[in-house]
Amino acid sequence: MQISRRHLNLKYELPVYHTLKEWQARGKRLRDHIEIACGLKPDLRKQRLRPRALRALAYEGDGYVIERLAVESLPGYYVTGSLFLPLNRKLPVPVMLHPHGHFETGRLNDADILRSVALAKAGCAVLLYDMIGYNDHDQLPHRAVNTPVEQLWGYSRAGLQLRNSLIFVDYLESLIEIDANRIGCSGISGGGTQTFLLAAVDPRIKIASPVKMVSARMQGGCLCENAPNLRVSATNPEITALFAPKPLLLISDSGDWTDDNPTIVEPFIRSIYKLCRAEKNFQRLHLNEGHQFGLPAREVYYQWVHIHFKLESLPKEPALSPQSLIPALKVWGQDLQKPAQAASENAIFDHFVQDCRAAFPAPAHKRELNTYRQTATHALSHAFNLDAEPVGGSRRKTGKMILLAGESEACARWEEMLKSSGLPIQRCELVKTALADIPNFHQDYYTTYNPVPDAVNVKRLLEKLKTLPVAQVHLIGLGKFALTALYARALWSGKGKFLLAMDDNESDCFTPCLERAGGQHAAWALVAPMPLCLLSPTKETETTARASYALAGAEKQILVTARIEASLQWLLNESR
Repeated sequence: MQISRRHLNLKYELPVYHTLKEWQARGKRLRDHIEIACGLKPDLRKQRLRPRALRALAYEGDGYVIERLAVESLPGYYVTGSLFLPLNRKLPVPVMLHPHGHFETGRLNDADILRSVALAKAGCAVLLYDMIGYNDHDQLPHRAVNTPVEQLWGYSRAGLQLRNSLIFVDYLESLIEIDANRIGCSGISGGGTQTFLLAAVDPRIKIASPVKMVSARMQGGCLCENAPNLRVSATNPEITALFAPKPLLLISDSGDWTDDNPTIVEPFIRSIYKLCRAEKNFQRLHLNEGHQFGLPAREVYYQWVHIHFKLESLPKEPALSPQSLIPALKVWGQDLQKPAQAASENAIFDHFVQDCRAAFPAPAHKRELNTYRQTATHALSHAFNLDAEPVGGSRRKTGKMILLAGESEACARWEEMLKSSGLPIQRCELVKTALADIPNFHQDYYTTYNPVPDAVNVKRLLEKLKTLPVAQVHLIGLGKFALTALYARALWSGKGKFLLAMDDNESDCFTPCLERAGGQHAAWALVAPMPLCLLSPTKETETTARASYALAGAEKQILVTARIEASLQWLLNESR
């Protein structure tokens, strides 16, 4: 198999969209893909209630106060920050979320403190909050290995940070002090990544300003910016453009990777705003001050927020020492103590999985099947990085053939056994490539930019199925590729029998977000009630398949056997 190789430092050529309809179709698919890659769909947000929060007054300044804030994102897992609230202003007030970049001091850097105070004094609340592993957000390390099990569930630092931002928005819009129709977000560097991801998926964000991050030649150098599957077919400029037609302030600099903005990124994003007839809502600032949120950038930012949120006064750079506020910006302390039962790293992941299972449980009643199948098809198509929703088989009304999917040797063996069947036989020979065999797999976040080998095989098998010119295709998944064939069959709605020859435990299938999308439960729900034969299946496969067929009222359509002869007889028996 030829291994594709996209990576974070590749110079990407940005696509051209000629019509609004074309962009809207792409935008819907990309937005859904971001949410699935980041573990947010099938929809976790439907079950949200107002999150539990811990607050304490920390400081009262000239025209504003600072509160310590910790919000529970998962049971026992707290995300932390400082809430700046204006004093003596007409309520409710707008609010800006300020996620920080990868600075040594996190959110406790001078620029972020100054711009937060400036907005608060002018009548705009600010939430300045911690990345995972920074300052008071210390229950998880910022950098860690994203294990295969975590990837299967769509659990990543990037996805968790996006979830945390959404939880903060949930909380903020519940406050009587906050105007839920005036919520915005702005951050620099890694905070810029958090900004454009949040802006892309949350319609409650009304204005956004990613600062010195969006580029066509560098997509983000940290684990917290690289959810598996996220950029297999996308780049940051496209993700940022999803915010159109709402007000966007894009700030770039000649002294970092955003030096390509004037010639590449800005024309692309402007073209999308032009399609949306909203060019006036796109504002760009290009500086030469290096990778920082300097005073010139802050002053333009102040004016931009003032205009779009109609603040009572124009924010001005405060005359104070930012470091003097550090004690008030610490969250945990005497007046706000960290809960004794704070969750461990393993417990946080376990709670996340429980949340996912609750959001997308296997159906318990036949009446739930149609909705479940629609959601499963959509989620699996994104997990396997398909370009669009899968389609059905041939429109021909006659003809049958057999398609063998597996290694060359296994295909040849089964073709020999089936040569007297009288049916045409084709092969889709697949190659199993271990992730460990991909050169430099752990560098440059391979699974963020490239489909994994099993996903490539599923897509290849689907393409083969769609081209066969007969009414029915009897698909046989062999050995190591039995589960590859299962997921391809689940995403193909053509007619024909399905024989799964598992060879006692040899088969597996890995792609990020597969379990998050329902795994085998989803696949079997989509395959049932097609005629099925399981040859030497694993216990998990047999149990899951039987449950799905029983729910569909198709128990008689499934045969389980350990004998090849019985499976061949089943395949060629016209009465089944």
